[in-house]
Amino acid sequence: MPGAGTLQDGPAVHAEVLGNIQSLLVVVNEPYSPDKYTLTSTTLLRDQTSILPFPTTVYPQDFKPQNVNDNAFSVRLRLAQSITVPHDSENTILNAKDLKDISTIKCRECNATLSDKAFPVVKDLPSEHWMELWQATAHHGTPELAFGQQYVFAFSSGRRPKFMDLKKAYEDELFFFGRYKDPRSNYHIEFAPSRELMTLIAEKTPCINIWDNVIAMKWIPMVCSACNSAVGEKQYRVSHNENVAIPNAEAIKLYKYAVQITMKENPANPFQFDASFQRYVAMDFIELFSAHATYKFLIYDRSDESIHGLIWVFNPDIQVYNSVSNIDDRWQRAMKVLYIDNEVDTAAASRHIEKWKIDKSVDKLTYPGKYCRELFAKLTENNLAIPEHLRKAPAGSPLADFGFAYLTR
Repeated sequence: MPGAGTLQDGPAVHAEVLGNIQSLLVVVNEPYSPDKYTLTSTTLLRDQTSILPFPTTVYPQDFKPQNVNDNAFSVRLRLAQSITVPHDSENTILNAKDLKDISTIKCRECNATLSDKAFPVVKDLPSEHWMELWQATAHHGTPELAFGQQYVFAFSSGRRPKFMDLKKAYEDELFFFGRYKDPRSNYHIEFAPSRELMTLIAEKTPCINIWDNVIAMKWIPMVCSACNSAVGEKQYRVSHNENVAIPNAEAIKLYKYAVQITMKENPANPFQFDASFQRYVAMDFIELFSAHATYKFLIYDRSDESIHGLIWVFNPDIQVYNSVSNIDDRWQRAMKVLYIDNEVDTAAASRHIEKWKIDKSVDKLTYPGKYCRELFAKLTENNLAIPEHLRKAPAGSPLADFGFAYLTR
């Protein structure tokens, strides 16, 4: 089993709980020997030593191992008791309520302090993926939209977008502007402000020059001054004084996966927000699940819009154990995914990318290139720790080019 290794005095073990069918799959990286292995309702033993404690009880009478090849055997067990997942672990990792007591924000790469000031006001923002939300809403054929008509897309009280024509638009609700194109474009929304639209809105609210406000806002990449790692973006609004452009910083957007946050109550220890990048990606997937039912994602590089790979969420909530990758020897809550790394298997990725680009059920996620590479490197490392016969989707299936891996939740 390449990349697998072994336990201190035994073979590698891989297991996962399939909650939807109430069963537990176990794979052990050596041929089965009835003299060595026994099973109780709570653990798998090898030479009377536990090598796999179960997260719940199983039926011992189901223990009927089968060799899957010359180097491994597997067994599928029924759960005698289902696993209860705590709901609070599904909450968004970062929210305004929890962030009100920030003590310091540090660069995750070099531990340099980026901020040690208290924030008097912290508020939740709409989803980072608001454009995808609008796009998805349009694809479901919103009846009030007319082809070729220009619309205002607005947030009012909630995160869900709504479409408004110009007669109903009010300045304090404006967020973005666009045109609903003709039927041949397959329900496509063109996100391009037009001067005609801006003029019409300005006539309704003559005290505000909305056109200038829209085009004058700029987000500039921001790096840590100590190590030059990307940590976020700064928003500038450009003003003019005697024909001289003056940039004024108005807001800072930090990448949650690039910083480490500590809280006032216990500044000596990082708060729970110090999560791995792959967990943040899993949370982004979950956020999009709640917005609209999609399980396929193209991962883009923020700097040049190149595609690093494709991810299809196979099972969003699974319990997994792997003695190779779990250094603390415990079960983990994870998300099982199928993936292709565009840099590793460009030919296979290209075949699917062309189809996914026109697939309306596919979502786009954008991250700095460094983190995209880190994500797919971690998926590949994870894939190599899985038993060899479980690493790829079945041959002959439409997903045969994809490999399996896990994202920690």
